[in-house]
Amino acid sequence: MTSYIRHYSNRIGSGLVFHRLLLANAGFLTVAAAASALLGFVFWLWTARSLPPEQQGLASATVSTMNMLAFLGEFGFGTLLMGRLKADEGSRGLLTAAIVCSFASSLAAALLFVFFSSDLSPKLRDIVQDHRTLFIVGVVTTAVAMTADGAAIGLLASWARMLREIVFSVLRLLILLSVFEYSGIPQPATVVAVWIAALFTSLSCTFGVYAFRQRNALVHPDFPELGSFTGDILGHHALNLGALGPSIALPFLVTEVLSPTVNAVFYITWMLLQAAMLVPSAVATALFAISSADPEAAISRLRFSLQISTLFGVLAGIGCYIFLQPMLGFFNAAYPAIAGSSLDWLGFSLLPIMIKFHYIAVMRLQRRMLTAALLVGAGALLELAAAVIGGTQDGLSGLASLWMTAIILQACVQLPTILGAARWSLRQQAPATQT
Repeated sequence: MTSYIRHYSNRIGSGLVFHRLLLANAGFLTVAAAASALLGFVFWLWTARSLPPEQQGLASATVSTMNMLAFLGEFGFGTLLMGRLKADEGSRGLLTAAIVCSFASSLAAALLFVFFSSDLSPKLRDIVQDHRTLFIVGVVTTAVAMTADGAAIGLLASWARMLREIVFSVLRLLILLSVFEYSGIPQPATVVAVWIAALFTSLSCTFGVYAFRQRNALVHPDFPELGSFTGDILGHHALNLGALGPSIALPFLVTEVLSPTVNAVFYITWMLLQAAMLVPSAVATALFAISSADPEAAISRLRFSLQISTLFGVLAGIGCYIFLQPMLGFFNAAYPAIAGSSLDWLGFSLLPIMIKFHYIAVMRLQRRMLTAALLVGAGALLELAAAVIGGTQDGLSGLASLWMTAIILQACVQLPTILGAARWSLRQQAPATQT
């Protein structure tokens, strides 16, 4: 018995040593996301208890819309840097070029939305038009932060993203408390302004630390090198849109298809589910960044990531089913009645979402981004259509149930690719030429 225990203890120990780089970077990402989720929990709790559900729904929908436009405008530059950036001075021109392009493209996306806001978002039109400069700054700052976060992961310096998230999370709460102290109950636009101010300050701190640690940190952007990765950029962006686009767009769709009041409840539920996805998301992200440089070891890392992600997905589903109603009541006494039982099973959506994240990581490592983009993009359109049709026909319950059906169907299609990758070397599977 003693030798048996010693044997498996040695196996576990050697496994942890082998995966230490994956665990370290995933750990930094998890701490970053945990800080954001925990203090974000307090941030939205404070606003939910102070604002009527409709006003809370408008504030959260505006933040979600900024994130959605930043995601569209960021154009996958952060993901490109995640897989291509090297820890040497020659990569700094690529980093600078990516940030400049991210700034320009997200600015264009924000301006277009503001100009066409009456047609694109009737329910958010007033807040966007009345505070257009603030809204545009929020979109651009969010996009640049996404690119910078991707660069940090690519350099295996995920601590930089952790620093930015912690500063952002602490500042947005402190500024909000100051607003409550001196100005009373804030309006939705005030909540959005607090969010943007904290994000801008955290991004400035990250760039300041980077400039302090690196000599000649600000270099001339290398646009030709960035242009040489045009195919990868388009592939990464298409995959990002398919992977994260529906989840980012859902609060916006709930607001437009249903109402800001319903979105107040949905956004809180969605925030809790994203917090539950911290570890699976961080591990899948680190899997791609680390295995890009060492594809031979990717197979064991993939299995390890799948095991952790499945465990957290099951726990999240059970926890959501048991504790969602009390949690909603903790935020605002009116929320459980608004939600009913429509969202109780939503926690189990993390399992098919986890499968989608790992499918994308595998396809990126195999350089099969075109195939993945087509499949994931079709799935994203299915998700959005399911949410709109379900919400129109049967309210929040229909939206949640039909959307979950869509992501389960996707998972059934994607799972064989993941299981196949877990059986043999990703390098052996990778085709020679596909972009």
